[in-house]
Amino acid sequence: MSSLFENIPFIENSLYERIISDISSQKYSIVDDFFSEDEVIALRHSLLLKYEEDAFKKSAEQLFFNKIKDLKDYLNRTCFLGINQKEFHYAIYPFPGKVVIFKSQELEHEVKPVNTPRLSITGWLKTR
Repeated sequence: MSSLFENIPFIENSLYERIISDISSQKYSIVDDFFSEDEVIALRHSLLLKYEEDAFKKSAEQLFFNKIKDLKDYLNRTCFLGINQKEFHYAIYPFPGKVVIFKSQELEHEVKPVNTPRLSITGWLKTR
């Protein structure tokens, strides 16, 4: 059985390992630079266009979902989480590139009102 796992290519991702470590030790992880400056610019431009076209909540940003899929696959592979569903919503926020990750069933949380525009994609990775 060990030879089966030895044949599966695996590259450790230090960012994802930091997220896993944070969640294990403090139940959440805040990553200020999860998305690069170029990725933030591309996402912001695309989402603002969709928002202006009234298609904001209907769109799927491939760049975002590719990165989230990579994180989900890594978590399933390294932590055996069994994440097989996802749900995302779009909103406007001012913190470019920041990602906050936590187990929502274990950490009380809320979205507070703000007085400035904000652009974000908020989501859940779910097991059955």
